[in-house]
Amino acid sequence: MGSEPQDASTVAASTANGLLNTRIFLPGLRTWSMEVDFLQDFVAAKVDATLAAQIATGVAVAFVFRPTAAAKGANNPEYSGTMVIESYNAVSGNVGEMAVVKVSMKPASALARDDD
Repeated sequence: MGSEPQDASTVAASTANGLLNTRIFLPGLRTWSMEVDFLQDFVAAKVDATLAAQIATGVAVAFVFRPTAAAKGANNPEYSGTMVIESYNAVSGNVGEMAVVKVSMKPASALARDDD
């Protein structure tokens, strides 16, 4: 699974009449995205059926992610939010290889981090 950090664009906030005449910037809108690689599975209620249903409805999907299956905590933070599936190629790969599919997602909410 890959994820882009929450990058913030910058917005110029300079004034020409300041003592230091320094160009300053403030944080602007934040953005994040996520890419997940799944082992493809066409069985009902598995990868393909779940993702295809979400794409068909076109609604945002809630998610929760932790680096390990352990409880969330200082060494295992939990990230959550809602996202929309941007791309999903149901069939890919070569003969004799595991069928791995990449799903790209974009935000439908802020990305929350919790380690309590």
